[in-house]
Amino acid sequence: MAFPIDGGVGVAKQSGDGPLAAVSYFGPLLRQAAEDAWADYRPNLQTFLTTQLGAGNLMADGVTLYDIHIDLAPDIALSAERDENGDLVIHLSTGVNHVGATSTQPTPLGKWADPAFDFYFGLDLTYRLDLPPVTQPIAATGFESITVLSPSLHPGNFVADVLFVLDAIWGWISGTDYLQLLERFIADTDFAPYVNKALQPVNDLLTQLAADGFWFLDTVVDALDGSSGDLHGLSLPGAPADRTELLLTARGYDQSGVVQGEVHWPLSLGHATNVTTPAFAVAARASVNAAAVAAMQPSVVAAATPQAIPAAAVAELAKHDPVDGSTAVRSAPAPTGPIATALVKLPAADAAKAAAELRAGVTSRFTALAGAALAASLRQELMRGASDLSVTVTTHVADGVSFGTDRPTGNLASLWIADDDTTGRRRYTMRGVATEAPLMVSCALADGYHWTGQTNSVAAEPDGWKGIVTVHKASQIDLGKAIRSRVAVHTAVTAGGPDKVALSSARAVTATASAAAAKVSLNPQPLPPKTTTISRGGTVAAAAKTQVAGAQPAVPKTSAAKRVVGETVNVVQHVPTVVNNPTGNGVVTGIDFEIQPYVAPVVR
Repeated sequence: MAFPIDGGVGVAKQSGDGPLAAVSYFGPLLRQAAEDAWADYRPNLQTFLTTQLGAGNLMADGVTLYDIHIDLAPDIALSAERDENGDLVIHLSTGVNHVGATSTQPTPLGKWADPAFDFYFGLDLTYRLDLPPVTQPIAATGFESITVLSPSLHPGNFVADVLFVLDAIWGWISGTDYLQLLERFIADTDFAPYVNKALQPVNDLLTQLAADGFWFLDTVVDALDGSSGDLHGLSLPGAPADRTELLLTARGYDQSGVVQGEVHWPLSLGHATNVTTPAFAVAARASVNAAAVAAMQPSVVAAATPQAIPAAAVAELAKHDPVDGSTAVRSAPAPTGPIATALVKLPAADAAKAAAELRAGVTSRFTALAGAALAASLRQELMRGASDLSVTVTTHVADGVSFGTDRPTGNLASLWIADDDTTGRRRYTMRGVATEAPLMVSCALADGYHWTGQTNSVAAEPDGWKGIVTVHKASQIDLGKAIRSRVAVHTAVTAGGPDKVALSSARAVTATASAAAAKVSLNPQPLPPKTTTISRGGTVAAAAKTQVAGAQPAVPKTSAAKRVVGETVNVVQHVPTVVNNPTGNGVVTGIDFEIQPYVAPVVR
């Protein structure tokens, strides 16, 4: 069933099972594309038909058309339907077209007996919009089929003895011969560029929605003015009233999930070192400061120029410059980067003003010079803290055609240092993670870092869990609490007791009997190492791992630190439970990693 459409395209989005949200409406662009194409084709088709229909003996021996007049309708109508492949099939239907002509006839009668006729017909030109099941640009194909609509032949005069000529003409134009003639013309034309050019703004928006996590694409034809019950009153600003149009809905998982964990390693293994470029925030800071100073400098130089240098000073300078006694302005290289580049493009007076505003911390000026994207990235890095490791979360999106792709979800909101004397640790919080989706969580060194220490090649392996992670949607998640919990890392609990475990000289965590029985979240306190051993070097390393969901286990008891020689003795080993495919409501904790020396797989 084909629905008549006005040709506009609306775009909406939906997270999880939430309500549809209007994104944008694009005028009747499909109609405009079709009208532009038909306006371009119509005179060419008219010329083509005039030439082709005038061929001698085209319809039968002795039957040749002359005095041909063709009038193709300028108006068109559009309708749409879905095919079994899920693509949108668009029918471009013309108004009533007319071909008038006179035909010769194979009889001894004179020209006065040549029958005239009028042929009326419509055309349905069908093309396809390729609608993928995942959110990505859509595209049109060329014309796929042509249908002659409601053909009708009317005698222009009446000559009883030659009606068989009209029968021959009718058989030709109402059968496959005339259709093949039209198809021959359409095959040499290309309709797709008209539609694809019109779809570019829509495709740009779909690309952005895919980047924002709205990965699945649905299509419906309906009214977009809020009057449709099927769309639950969705109203797109600008959509005309009482018109059926195309709605593309980009759907994504609800992204209210949080994943938390830690990355740890023995400090004896080494540490991450940045050897390529400075951290993003550091580079930007240097750019801001240097650019601000450079932009202020012209006014300083201008103020000093009128002051003459005393001759005695010049003579004294000459003693220290045996070449020519001249002086030269020496300065640092011009600052680079987006802020400095933006300042250079400003007129001198504006640059000085902009630099002064930068130095005063004017938000709007910084955003204007750095750009909104860079400003947001800097704020995120400042909030995140450490920058040596990268945690990523992806989910696999199948497209039904190829093998699909892994899409990133969430962002690293916090990464902060919680080292003790023996163990390096990074606590992390990923927020904005897709819920009800299979998540793959991985950890690696951040861009620009490499490992320095016992080995130069390490890998971060899951510790205490395996498989995929699933965050179930929670009715309410306190993201602020999840992020603020990092503050607790820097706060020592002072309550004493026999169960107090010292993590370092600067921090301490209390694990009383009552606290051990309580459900403990991963991040409010730094966690001790997994195991307690007496190393060959001789000191005791305290340990106990918080379970993914449940009580914090009691810290294994050991004697005070003591020196040993030879073998390791009195080892107290805590073997953590490995959680398979961990889940949680709103927040999944305990997604930990251990950095280990990388061992290349053996290929046999």
